[in-house]
Amino acid sequence: MNADPRGTVRRSADGALLVREFHGDKLGWKLVPSESGHCLFFGEGEIDHARLEWPIIWCPNATFHEQDNIRRALSR
Repeated sequence: MNADPRGTVRRSADGALLVREFHGDKLGWKLVPSESGHCLFFGEGEIDHARLEWPIIWCPNATFHEQDNIRRALSR
């Protein structure tokens, strides 16, 4: 499905974060809404695919060229 490694962080235009992580032994995405500290976890296949289009702001295994895309997403 999605090849983003654990630790990848995506950010929406309104500031919500989507973090790739394990929850127990289940790999998925933790959603941290911008307006609250209440986190939600979505396993593989449960996440809205539109959220996976949010720009990546951090990726632990990013190559040099991917890091450049990340800096652009951060407007740096």
